[in-house]
Amino acid sequence: MMSDIRVLVPDELKSNVQAILKQNDMTISQAVRMFLREVEKGNGLPFNPYENKELNSQTKASIEASMNPENLESFDSSDALFSSWREDK
Repeated sequence: MMSDIRVLVPDELKSNVQAILKQNDMTISQAVRMFLREVEKGNGLPFNPYENKELNSQTKASIEASMNPENLESFDSSDALFSSWREDK
């Protein structure tokens, strides 16, 4: 059995991608199937979405801090979490 997936993308993006894929004798549908298989096989994205991105120093520091479990706070409820946000102001 097959499922249908619909994705809305800007016309220019679709045209550009179609041209690139055509050079590789591939359709968008084939590329999407390949992507989905790679996600399934690796149990995650087949690339790092943050790689090669220019992040500001605050964002970089936040990401690095979040990688250390000792820096993370936990809360007993969503209300407690939301209250902590109000306290930060």
